[in-house]
Amino acid sequence: MNATQQVNFRADSNCYNLAKNEILQNGMSVSDVFNATLRKIATGAINPREFVQSDTVPDDVLKTAFADLKREILVGHEAILSGNTTKLSDVRKEFNLD
Repeated sequence: MNATQQVNFRADSNCYNLAKNEILQNGMSVSDVFNATLRKIATGAINPREFVQSDTVPDDVLKTAFADLKREILVGHEAILSGNTTKLSDVRKEFNLD
């Protein structure tokens, strides 16, 4: 793909988690899905350009997500400036990174 696409990280993260859970519940792995997709592209069952282009997010959703992200960043900066920070170990625990 020659051009980059805008990303709605919150929406994508939610979609990835939902898809991952659905895949796991069906006893498959992400690799299984990826390989099946590659086979369908190789056999012509899926046109890769149409497949990717059909997976777009409307601009208004992206603008709303960007505004939300900007607001969260500003709130975070204000919290840092006021000394309201969280220990790294607590953040790692919250996101299961331990």
